[in-house]
Amino acid sequence: MRKNKLIIMLFIFTMIITVFTYGCRGAEKPNLPRPKQEERNIIDNEIERKDLEDIKEESGKSLSTRAEKIADSIVDLPGVDDATVVITGNTALVGVDIEEDLEGKVVTDLKKQIVTRVKQIDKNIKNVTVTADPDLFERIDDIAQEINKGRGMSEFADEVKEIIRRITPSM
Repeated sequence: MRKNKLIIMLFIFTMIITVFTYGCRGAEKPNLPRPKQEERNIIDNEIERKDLEDIKEESGKSLSTRAEKIADSIVDLPGVDDATVVITGNTALVGVDIEEDLEGKVVTDLKKQIVTRVKQIDKNIKNVTVTADPDLFERIDDIAQEINKGRGMSEFADEVKEIIRRITPSM
């Protein structure tokens, strides 16, 4: 009886060791990774990234080209020495450097002409904000130059909103 008890205990001990040895191992991982699929994913991601960069660059160039076309047309108006334009969505932010002797109603009429001209040149523009303030002109011009260098319009969103907020009450 004692011998049977010893054999049973030995058997149970062996089973416990076996269960712990094999039961506590992590799941087997597949031996062969799929490098070809990984390579395809890397290539696809790279192509998508380049496509997005091209689209961003093209849309940035498109906005810059539209803005330059508008600015060139505004400079042709009598009383305007220089103009700079930033386009965001369907809004054009226009800064103008006007002749020093212009005042009051003449400036107001000139701003109305600018609004009309901008909407005639670019049918996508629905809102036009115009300023003749020299400081704001410089800020708008700085933004336009940075966009021309390739920086995204989104980097200037807060500054553009603040400029529009400063201009709107005075119009």
